[in-house]
Amino acid sequence: MNVLKKVLVLVVVAVTFSCQRVKEATVFTENNIAVIPKPAHLQLNAGSFQFSKNTQFIVANAAQTEIASILTDKFKKVSGWNLEVSAQAPKKDFIQFVVNENLEDEAYKLDVNSDRVIIISKGNAGFLYGMETLRQLLPVSIESSNLVTNTKWIIPNVSINDQPRYKYRGLMLDVSRHFFKMDYVKKTIDRMAMLKMNVLHFHLVDDQGWRIEIKKYPKLTEIGSQRSETMVDYFYTHYPFKYDGKPHGGFYTQDEIKEVVAYAQSKYITVIPEIELPGHALAAIASYPELS
Repeated sequence: MNVLKKVLVLVVVAVTFSCQRVKEATVFTENNIAVIPKPAHLQLNAGSFQFSKNTQFIVANAAQTEIASILTDKFKKVSGWNLEVSAQAPKKDFIQFVVNENLEDEAYKLDVNSDRVIIISKGNAGFLYGMETLRQLLPVSIESSNLVTNTKWIIPNVSINDQPRYKYRGLMLDVSRHFFKMDYVKKTIDRMAMLKMNVLHFHLVDDQGWRIEIKKYPKLTEIGSQRSETMVDYFYTHYPFKYDGKPHGGFYTQDEIKEVVAYAQSKYITVIPEIELPGHALAAIASYPELS
């Protein structure tokens, strides 16, 4: 009888423990998946993949290593993990890049199961987009700049086939009317990459300021990049016009422009510079009045 009681106690303990484990398990629904832009095809499967300090990224070249750094750098900040980047896949707990020449340019496939994550693409742009999707599947605290505790780095098991609907996916950054420093420009490029955009329309020149160094015409930046104040609201909002009385200025050197282009290329983004002439050229005319 005592043996039977012990068996019953063990069964009760086992069932209780099992129920607790079930309650602790993360169950995903489609409402938990917030990938922007929405993938062309997404299938939610049972189960999940959990990142750990032993998770490895399996790469074949330097470009893939740089793409993997999008997440390895973030995990370093939020968890303190130094995730290994390797050329050889272990049996489980890894993210691997696989080339498939039959896919379209910028297309990718993301296959997540409980043992491993596979990103398939024809080229590096697709691998980048697959990595950005993987990033968005993680808990939002992956974007923290500080160490995060009590967070399970779990993503749902999914099968995604995705490719851009439009070849040109652009954002226009107007630095003429309001100058932005280099760190902001780079952050803008990072945000574009996260949203799988591929063209930066760089609005460098307008009436309100000349923002690119032209060594043959130094007054364009000595004079044309500065203004004594900025109009408040819009020109039709106040009459007479209102101004803030605050000087505003700045420009990019040729080396900085090259740096922006190179940084954008690392995110597979093309930079289209815009220099407006002959209209909207007051900044140039203020610098060289004879142009009028």
